[in-house]
Amino acid sequence: LTVFLRTGGVDVQKDRLELTVVDWGQGEEGWVRDHIILPGDTAQPSVWQELHDTLIDREIKVAAIDSGYNATQVYAFVEKRRWCFAIKGVEGMGRPLVEDEKKRRQRLRVKRKRGVPVEPIGVDGGKATLYARLKLPAPGPGYIHFPQEPAFDDEYFAQLTSNRLVEKTVRRRLVREWTQTRIRNEAYDCYKYALAGLRLSKIDPA
Repeated sequence: LTVFLRTGGVDVQKDRLELTVVDWGQGEEGWVRDHIILPGDTAQPSVWQELHDTLIDREIKVAAIDSGYNATQVYAFVEKRRWCFAIKGVEGMGRPLVEDEKKRRQRLRVKRKRGVPVEPIGVDGGKATLYARLKLPAPGPGYIHFPQEPAFDDEYFAQLTSNRLVEKTVRRRLVREWTQTRIRNEAYDCYKYALAGLRLSKIDPA
């Protein structure tokens, strides 16, 4: 096993932070190491300190943190840690999980003076990537390994697979779109963010 990078994907809720830890190998083959729930009021500093301690303890090199909720706290956390990214999901079937290098450089040149940059994450692209990878029959590029640990129970995998691609007719046109089948889907979000962190780490932000 050759691991090139360990990333963390962090989902922010009102009363907790959730973190998925993933080791990445060649071709984005991923070894999910843990899914951790840190309870606490995310408007207060204590749970964020616990997140920092956890990221350091787990030797996470890059973390991507959702800023869709309690954004002020996310920005404050990321601003002090250059190895962390503030991210926010953007809908759109044709949007990739992360921007290409040229587009990202152009955006950062415009917004660099406005505080912490927020990286747009293509949520539909993330869903398509995850489902394609879950169908891979054997280890190799893109394959996802899961540990036999208590955190990875039926609830975890129900959250991970909480989206379905459906077809419907809109104005006589056949449209494909992703729909969420259950309220809780933090496991999916955290994996998606961990993958986004990996891809963002490979882009020169200069």
